[in-house]
Amino acid sequence: MCLESTVFLIDDDAAVRDALSISLSMASLKTEAYSSGKAFLAAYTEDRPGCILANLSQPEMEGLTVQQELIRRNFPIPVIFMTAIGTLYNAMPALQYDAFCLLEKPFSRQLLLESLRAAMKQDCGNRSAIKFRA
Repeated sequence: MCLESTVFLIDDDAAVRDALSISLSMASLKTEAYSSGKAFLAAYTEDRPGCILANLSQPEMEGLTVQQELIRRNFPIPVIFMTAIGTLYNAMPALQYDAFCLLEKPFSRQLLLESLRAAMKQDCGNRSAIKFRA
């Protein structure tokens, strides 16, 4: 994992953002929390390594829309989706756009941390490969 990797947390529920931010901080993971996909997209630049942890279903901007906008901008950062409605119907679009994984709530802290660390490791490897090719 790159030393400067960040978990970019996107969730419209302040209590979820706070709880996850504290839990990730306790696991020594740098976290930036955003209340909406629009707020995240306004702040994010492609030179910031890490991964995105986003609620799939949000009122202002769906997590899938954030993922599609990142693809449009050619920002290949891994996206992990959280959902309380974990059906195959909901998962298919995210997976078609290469989401790293989909976590169905409630999920264990261990599964979350393993998924985040694997996603950040993948991002670091992808960035190293891009630099090497350049």
